[in-house]
Amino acid sequence: MKTRSERRRAIEQDPGRGGCGIVAMAQLDGVASHSLIQRVLGSICSMEHRGGALGETGDGAGLLIGIDRDFFIPHIAPGRHLDDDEPLAVGTVWFQVGERNIREIERHVDSILRNRGLQPLGWREVPVDPSAIGERARIDTPVMRQILVGRGHLATESLEGALRDARGAVEVELSGQVALPSLSQRTVVYKALATATQLPKFYADLRDPELKTSVAIGHRRFATNTFSNWHLVQPFQLIAHNGEINTISANTSAVRDIAQRRRGGMPILMRYGSDSAQLDRAVDLLFQMGARDLPESMRLAIPPAWGEEYDQADQRGWFEHARQSLGSLGSWEGPAALVATDGRHLVAQLD
Repeated sequence: MKTRSERRRAIEQDPGRGGCGIVAMAQLDGVASHSLIQRVLGSICSMEHRGGALGETGDGAGLLIGIDRDFFIPHIAPGRHLDDDEPLAVGTVWFQVGERNIREIERHVDSILRNRGLQPLGWREVPVDPSAIGERARIDTPVMRQILVGRGHLATESLEGALRDARGAVEVELSGQVALPSLSQRTVVYKALATATQLPKFYADLRDPELKTSVAIGHRRFATNTFSNWHLVQPFQLIAHNGEINTISANTSAVRDIAQRRRGGMPILMRYGSDSAQLDRAVDLLFQMGARDLPESMRLAIPPAWGEEYDQADQRGWFEHARQSLGSLGSWEGPAALVATDGRHLVAQLD
């Protein structure tokens, strides 16, 4: 019988496999539907040959979708209220396997949110079926919850920044106890250490016709230079990535330098993150530094070969200024194919 490493090597050497599978879809009219979720699931299932697995345990599959307000509102805790015109944020929270103090940690997370002016509205247990995934994935399956969050006394335009700060504080104060795959007023992630076909069997929500979205990205992972684990499954908060980043050392050093100057040393990068995970954090960082929107943030992080593609002076000047200002923060080099969404924009990019 082949060892695990021998089986992995055989998979990697198969020219018909590898490279991950990515998909992005949106309703052009902006109308949310469950059929879009089904189509994205069908797409990553069609790319199952591009994903990795050891036995029945897949390297990972996931979806990042828009928040369906009508789906989550009924899960607000009794006695708490959200106005009709008030945005609703949703966080995906994974508790460490075997964690016994979940209620205490939930109260700690609530406190972190309140300290930033946010209003915790309740916790929801995510319905999952561990029998749908492989044995190794089942052993490491985190306890999954979703937290619903209101803006409290904050202005709507301050909400995303407060959520970002809260997420960073949770990662620092509760390191090793919880992870937050997503925390946003516009998107929520569903992902697992699974194959694409196992994903909707694992998450009951993805089969529920009441869950709807107008935008979604999907990913089927093939782990190459990192081991398979739950925390490296994609999509992340913004992106899904196929390929690799060959300048990762210089890029992450640039992010750490900025963290030291702007956030008093509070980490920006994901602890033990893959190149894809760190790129996701960098794209979000560029938002904080003044990028107008997700397309511009992606363009700044992974610029094109602008010296050859752009001949107008203003265009070349923009890229030249970005290069001088950002240095290694704005030079994440592939080869890479990416899709990304923040719930407002949908981006696809090659490098």
